[in-house]
Amino acid sequence: MDSRPALNLGSVLLAIAVIAGLGIYLPLHLSYRTDGEVPADKSVEPDKSQKVHSTRPSASLDAEFVSAAEPSALYSANRVASQTGSEAASAEPVQEPVAASLPSSPGESPAPLDLEQSSWDAPFDAVYWNSSGWKFDAQGMTSFGDESSARFRRTYVHFMFECQIEPLADVAEPLRVHLKGRQPNSVMTLAIDGVRLIVSDDSRERATVIKEEFISADPAPGSPGRLKLAATGNRLIVTWNGATALTCNQIASQSGHAIRFEFASGRTPWRIRELRIEGE
Repeated sequence: MDSRPALNLGSVLLAIAVIAGLGIYLPLHLSYRTDGEVPADKSVEPDKSQKVHSTRPSASLDAEFVSAAEPSALYSANRVASQTGSEAASAEPVQEPVAASLPSSPGESPAPLDLEQSSWDAPFDAVYWNSSGWKFDAQGMTSFGDESSARFRRTYVHFMFECQIEPLADVAEPLRVHLKGRQPNSVMTLAIDGVRLIVSDDSRERATVIKEEFISADPAPGSPGRLKLAATGNRLIVTWNGATALTCNQIASQSGHAIRFEFASGRTPWRIRELRIEGE
């Protein structure tokens, strides 16, 4: 009996079984990959048909915002400038020379000016003073006019100055030294009037003489006198030509407080030289 037909029939049946198996397996496998996996070679990108929202405003919104803000900003700037200009025009100028320059010889660098220093050997630069009717030079200061005043700009709680004073006219009106506190009515005055030294309290409506002393020789043209004044904070000590001439209490409103000193004269011109100041 020939076995070839049997083999062919077996091969056909096997092929049918394999095909049937593949027909069941492949659809199931493909369905699993489609539902549960994302192909590795395919990147995820947003749909270009959808709008991408950004946190930054668009250029048109920027322009609208700037346009809306500009009037307010300009108004504020103009208002500040207007107020500044108005205040500058109405306010008195305040001079606070923290650093300035002293006269120097040609070719030399100017020396710095510091009002916080405690002493000066020859403070005759006009920048040190609030003055009216005084001329300053390298050797001294000279008054002129009907009424002259020069207030040193440094304040002191206690200080001492020493100088040479000389009237430049035969009939001399007094040279006055004002001690001025922070309050407008806190004023104490020393007057050098011929052979008299007079200390008065000018803080009252009517000045009151505190003390008066006589000196041996009054200053005259060509014969200057040497004046030394010390304010300790509660006491006033006046020395004339090296000898103590007058002592008294400072007025109560100045005791322990910062004060400034001021030279003042009337029609008689006075010359002040060799001024030395120390204090703190």
